[in-house]
Amino acid sequence: MTGWCSPVADEISEVQGLYRLCRAYQAQVVWGQTMEHGEDPAVAGQVLAGFPDVSALDALEANRLLVEMLLRWRRDAVLAARATGCTWAAIGAALGTSKQRAHAWFRYAITP
Repeated sequence: MTGWCSPVADEISEVQGLYRLCRAYQAQVVWGQTMEHGEDPAVAGQVLAGFPDVSALDALEANRLLVEMLLRWRRDAVLAARATGCTWAAIGAALGTSKQRAHAWFRYAITP
């Protein structure tokens, strides 16, 4: 892709890759616990064969990067909502919180 779509496509691809790492780690954890309770290791091996081997630290870093990206998108969406005249009450409702908490979060999110 070229033009304005390229950065968006790149960011979406990055999100997908980070999500796959987090999901792979969670699969390792769940299947490890399942095997501790008597599940056939061959079954776990077949399931886990489709996932990369991910360490806890790699999963934690991927999680951090995803959260940072999602929070940036949230901040951008709040800015866009305010620019179109949405109230803090409406923004708070969309975020599942009060208008005061939404406004406080936004002030914190834009503070360098």
